[in-house]
Amino acid sequence: MSRGRNTVRIKAYTCDGRTVEKVVEVFRLEGSCPLPYRIEWRSVKSAQDVGQYVDGHWVIQDGALRTAETGYDRLFLLGENWWDNYEVVTKIAIHRLDATTSRVSGGHGVGLLLRFAGHVTGGPRAFPSGQPKWGCQPFGGLTWLRWHRGQPECGPIEDLGC
Repeated sequence: MSRGRNTVRIKAYTCDGRTVEKVVEVFRLEGSCPLPYRIEWRSVKSAQDVGQYVDGHWVIQDGALRTAETGYDRLFLLGENWWDNYEVVTKIAIHRLDATTSRVSGGHGVGLLLRFAGHVTGGPRAFPSGQPKWGCQPFGGLTWLRWHRGQPECGPIEDLGC
C-alpha cells in the first residue's frame, strides 16, 4: 500500500450467491514507535493514534483502552517489528464476562501476546488455509488469564512464552 490515500475495493460473496461490493479509502501513515514507548491513555483522543486495531472495535473510556464489544479475538497492536529486549508494564481490569462465547472460542481470556506477526496459515500448528486467517503462531510469548465455563483455569495465569 502506498503512503497517503489509497482506494480499496472489497468484494464479498454471500451464501445465496449474491455479490456485495464496496469501495473504501484507506490512509497509510509512516512513522515508528521509538523505545521507550509510553502511553498515557487519558491524553489519547483515538486509540489509532498510538496503536492499531487488529480485531474488534476499541474505545478509550475513563482513561483506559477497552473493547467496544466483546467477541472472538479482540487484539490491539502496539510497537514495532524491530523491537527487541523490551519490558511491558501495564494494568488490566476485567469489567465483566459474557455468559457465553462464540462457537469458535475456547473461552474468555485476557493477556499479552508478544511479537505477533499477524494471522497466518500453516505454521507450527498447521493452521488451515482459508479466509479469514486465524492462526497466530509463531510468536514471541503469551501470558494470559483464561476462563472455561466462567471459571478461571487452575493457575490462574497460563504462560505460553517461548
